[in-house]
Amino acid sequence: MSHSIRCPGRLAAVVPLAALLAATALAPAPAAAAPPTWPTAREVWTDGFEGPGLDDAWEDYGEGRIAVRADAARAPSAAGLAVDLSGTGQTYLQRWHMTEWPPLEYPRDTYFRFSFRPHGASIPAGADAALLRVRDTDWNLMVGLRLTQDAAGYHVALELPDGSVDATSFLLDDDWHTIVVGVRPHDWIGLWVDDGAPRIVEGVEHAADFVQVLLLGKPDGNWSGPTPSGTVHFDDLTLLFGAYPELWVDPAAGDDANEGNARAAPLRSLALAAKLSAPGTTVHLAPGDYRESVALRVDGTAEQPIRYVADGGRGTVRILGSEPATAVTWSRLTDPAEIDLPAGVDLATAAIWKADLSRYALEEPPNFVVLRDGGSVVRLTAAREPDERIDTPWKHHEFWWAAEGGSAVTTCEPRDEPDCDAPQRSDRWLIDRHDDPEPAGIEPGSLASLGDVTGATIFVKDNWSGHYTFRRRVAETPEPGRVRLEAFPDAYTEGCWFDHDPANPALGWHSKYFVEGLAKLLDTPGEWYFDVATGTLYVWTPDGRSPAEIGLEFSVRDVGIDLSGRSYVELRDLGVLLFDETGIEVSNGGERDRSHGLRLAGLDVGWVRYGLELAQEPARGSPPGVQIRGFTLRDSTFHDIDTVAISHWGGSGEDFVRPGITDVRIVHNEFARIGFRENERGGVGLSFGRADHFLFEANHVHDIAHCGVHFSQGQTVPGNRGYDLAPDEVLTGDILVRGNLIERCVRNATDAGGLKFWGATRDRSHVFRDVLVVGNVSRDNVGWAWVSQRRDNWTYFGRGGMGYYIDFAGGITFFRNIAWNNGLAGFMASGSWIDQPVVLANNTIAGSPLGYTMGVRGAFADATVGLDAVNTLFLHLHRFAYSIGQPQILAGRARLDHDLFWDCGWETWEHHAPGLMAGHVDDSGYRELPALADVQALGFEADGRVEDPRLAGFDPALAWPDFRPTAASTAVIDTAGPLPDALVALLEKFEMTDGRRGAALDRGALEYDPDHPDAPFALDVGPGDGTAPIRTPWDEGYEDPPVPPPGGGDSGCGCRTAGTRGATRFPAALLVAAAALLAASRRNRPLPRPAPRERRRSGTP
Repeated sequence: MSHSIRCPGRLAAVVPLAALLAATALAPAPAAAAPPTWPTAREVWTDGFEGPGLDDAWEDYGEGRIAVRADAARAPSAAGLAVDLSGTGQTYLQRWHMTEWPPLEYPRDTYFRFSFRPHGASIPAGADAALLRVRDTDWNLMVGLRLTQDAAGYHVALELPDGSVDATSFLLDDDWHTIVVGVRPHDWIGLWVDDGAPRIVEGVEHAADFVQVLLLGKPDGNWSGPTPSGTVHFDDLTLLFGAYPELWVDPAAGDDANEGNARAAPLRSLALAAKLSAPGTTVHLAPGDYRESVALRVDGTAEQPIRYVADGGRGTVRILGSEPATAVTWSRLTDPAEIDLPAGVDLATAAIWKADLSRYALEEPPNFVVLRDGGSVVRLTAAREPDERIDTPWKHHEFWWAAEGGSAVTTCEPRDEPDCDAPQRSDRWLIDRHDDPEPAGIEPGSLASLGDVTGATIFVKDNWSGHYTFRRRVAETPEPGRVRLEAFPDAYTEGCWFDHDPANPALGWHSKYFVEGLAKLLDTPGEWYFDVATGTLYVWTPDGRSPAEIGLEFSVRDVGIDLSGRSYVELRDLGVLLFDETGIEVSNGGERDRSHGLRLAGLDVGWVRYGLELAQEPARGSPPGVQIRGFTLRDSTFHDIDTVAISHWGGSGEDFVRPGITDVRIVHNEFARIGFRENERGGVGLSFGRADHFLFEANHVHDIAHCGVHFSQGQTVPGNRGYDLAPDEVLTGDILVRGNLIERCVRNATDAGGLKFWGATRDRSHVFRDVLVVGNVSRDNVGWAWVSQRRDNWTYFGRGGMGYYIDFAGGITFFRNIAWNNGLAGFMASGSWIDQPVVLANNTIAGSPLGYTMGVRGAFADATVGLDAVNTLFLHLHRFAYSIGQPQILAGRARLDHDLFWDCGWETWEHHAPGLMAGHVDDSGYRELPALADVQALGFEADGRVEDPRLAGFDPALAWPDFRPTAASTAVIDTAGPLPDALVALLEKFEMTDGRRGAALDRGALEYDPDHPDAPFALDVGPGDGTAPIRTPWDEGYEDPPVPPPGGGDSGCGCRTAGTRGATRFPAALLVAAAALLAASRRNRPLPRPAPRERRRSGTP
C-alpha cells in the first residue's frame, strides 16, 4: 500500500537447436534417468585459441609440445591448438574451475563441444590415446574421450568412470569434426559426433556432484610399448550447461532429485534452482519457508534476465536464516547451578527452557531469537540489565542506566561548568556504583550491583552529546562497578572516541548504557541467553510453554541472497528474513567484477543486521563497466534491521577511476525501525557513499535510530583548491531526492537529521554536484539525548534533530520541501558547506525552535561562495527563523530575500529577543534581530514579509497541520522572487518545471492551484503494486567521467585540529545564545566503508 499524507567471461547464451536426440544405452536405463538436454543448452564460455598465447584459465602441462598456431585453425578461425602426441609422457592443458571465481558447481548436464582434427597422427595398433578427461575435485574420472586408429580410420569412444572404454565408437576421417562430450553426474555420460545419433551410457555412478577439472590434449602417459606420434588439432572449445526456460521450486512438496522443469515435479531448494538457471530462466517459487542461504552464480542478459518470482505474490515466499524450535529437543532447566542465574530466580516457577544447538556450529550467539506466527514476528530480548523499557519512543535510551564516570567518578556539575568532567572521560573505562535517582521509575541497579560482568556486551552512549552508541565487550571487571571495554572485530575504532578521534575519549559522566549476554542477567520472561561454550540456548518463555509450542525460531545463517558479481537478475516479491548478517549482498572486487541491471521489487527484508549491501571500488586499469550499474530497488519493505537498511559504498576515493556504483533507482519503498543496535557508525537508516546518478523517490523512511537518509562524500579531481569548483572538477553527482516522507528519525541520538549530506575537507569530498532535494517532507525528527539535556548544551532541552542537514557538504539545492516539528531546526548547515553554492528555495519550515541554522568551520573559502535562501515560508518557530554562526556566512555571496515570516519567536526566552534572526551576522559580535527592519538594515530581505499566510488549516497544535495555500493566501504568498539561476538550470537538467500553478510563483513549498483549490495535499510514498514507471533524467548509456590524473593537494581535514582554517570554538557564555546552538555543535565525522566483516559461522548452509 502506498502511504499518503492528506490534510484534514562472456555473457552466457542459450543455444536452442533441434529436438532432443534419442539416446542409445549399453544397459537398461534406470527409471529416474533424465534425457540429455543437448542440444538445447547454454554456452558458458568459448576458447577459440586465437592466441597469441593461452588464456590465463589454463595450466600448461605440455612441456613445450602444445602451441597456438595458425595451421591448427578450423576456418574461419585464425588460429587453433596443436598438441604433439609423441612420446611416453603426458601433454595436456588443465582447467581447474569450470567458471570464473567463485565457481559455479553445476550439478546437471555438462557438455564440452570442440572441433577436432586427427591431422595424420599415428596411434599404435591395439592402443588408444586420451584426448579429454573430466574429473572431480578428488581427481576421480567422470568421463573421458579416447582416440584409436585402425585400417578403417580413426575412432573416438567414451571413457567410463572406472577407466574402461566404451565398446561403441565413432569413425573419423582425417578432417575436422565437431565433437560433444557430456556428463550428468550419477546418471549418464554421452558422446555426439557431427550430426550423427549420440551414444548415451546410462546408469553411470560418479563420486561427485559436479565437474571440477578439465584436461585437454594427451592427458595420459607412461606407455610401455609403441607410442603415438604426430600432432592433433583442437579449436573452438566450448563449455555448455543444460538450460531450463522455467524452473519450479517448492520447499514442502519438492525434491531436488526432480528435474524441476514442471510445476508438478518441483525442486525442493532454491540453491539448486539458482545453479540450474540460465539467461531467460524464470524460477517460480511456491509459497512456503525456504530455510537456506543462496549464492547466485549465473548472469542473465539485458534481453534475457534471470527472474526469481514468488508465484503466490508478496508475503508468500520467505527465505529464512532461522531454524524452528521444533528442529531441536527442549527440556526445562531444573539445576540452578547449571548456569549463573541471578538471585531470586526460582526454577520452580521460572519457565526457562534449554536446547542444544551445537549442530549449527554457532561461534557467537544468534542475533535473532523470535516468536513467529505466520506473518507476525516478535523479537525476544537477550538477557540484559536494565531490562528493556521505552515509554516515549523518541527517548529510546531514557531508561538505560547512567554512568558516574569514565576513568574516575565525576563530582562536578557539567551543566554549570561545561567540560569540567573532561579529566574523568575515558575511551575504555566506565564506572557506575549507585542506583540512578532519575528518571522516575528507572530500574534500580548499576554495574556494581551486577558484580563481575566480564564477557558481557555493553551498549553505551557517548557523554559529550549522546550522538554515538558504542557496542563493546566487557574485557575485565577489576572491581564491582568498574569495567574495561574492548572493541569487537566489526568496531569502527578501537576506543570509544567522539568523532573517531583518539583525542576525544567519550565515556564518562551520564553515559547511558545497558549490559547483555550473561546468564546472570536472565531475570525476566521473554529473555534468552546463549552459552557459546556448550552451544546451549536458554529461553525464559513469555507464557511458560515450551519454545516448540509457541513458534520460537533462532537465526543460524549469515547471508540471505548473495548477488555479488551478478548481472541482469531480478528478484520479485520475496521475503528475506532472520539472517544473522546481511539480507542481500552485492559486494564486488575492483579488478573484474561487475553487477549491471539488477532489479529488486516487492521484497520484504527484515530482522537482519544489514538489509542490502552494495559495495565496489573499481581498480585502476580495470575495464570500463567494472562497477555496480543500473540497480533498481522498488516497492519493497526493509524493516527491523539492527544496523542499516542499505549500505552503499562506491569506493574510498583513493586512486579514483570511476564511481563504484552508478545509475541507482530507489523508488516507492518503506524503511522502518532501523539502527537501534548499531555500533558507532551511527545507526542511520540508509547510507549512500559517493553516490552517482542516483534517484531516491517516493520512499517512506521512519522510526530510525539516527539519520534517516545519509549521503556521504562527493568525488572531486585531485589537487583542486577545495572551493567554488567547476562542474567538471566534481566527478560524481546527478542526485535527485524527490517526493519522500522522512519522519520520526533520530530516535536514539542527537545532532542528526531526517536527511543528511556529509563530506570531508581532507580529501575534498565535501563538494557535491547537481544535487536536487525537492518535494520532500521531513517531520518529527526530535533527536533527544539524555546527556545533552543534562548538560544543557547547544541542543534545545536535549533535542538536536533536524529535518534537513548538510555537514561539510556544499553544492546542494533544496526546493519545495517541508520541515515540520523537528527537535532543533528545520534545516542545518555546518562545517565547510560555504565552499560550494547552496540553494534554499521555496521551502516551508515550521514548528521547530529554529528555521535555517548555519555555522561554518574548517572551510577553504574565506566567505560563502554562494547562498540563495529565497521564498521560504517560516511558520511558528520557537526562537528564530535564521541562526547565523559566523560573520563569513553573510559576508560572502549571500542572498536572503522574499521570505515570509509568521509567528517566529513566539516562545518566551528569558534575556533574549526571539524573532527573525540571531547570531554573528557581522563582525560586531553576537546579535539578535527580532524584527524585519533589523534584518533589512543588514541588507537582506528587502522583499521579505511578516504576515499571516492564511493557509487552509495551519494549526500548530495538530500533529500534521494543513500547509495548503488558499485563495485568501494569494495576496500574501503570490509575491515570490525569481528563482536562482543555478536552480533554474538544475530543474532544466532534471527535466522538471518550477511547479507554479498560477501566473506568479508562490512562496513556500506548496502552490495554490486556482483550477483545483480544494485538492488535498498527497504524498504518494511507500510500496506500490510495481506498475508505476520509473524515469530518470539521465540515460543509462551516459559516459563515465574521465580518469583523473594522480594528484596531491593539501591535507585539509575539516577536523578540530590546530591551524585548521575557519575552526572556531565559542566561549561558554555564548552557548546559550541562538547562534551557538549551531556553532559549537558540529564535528567532522568520516563514514568510510567499514572493514570487511568475517562471517560469523560456516557450518550452516
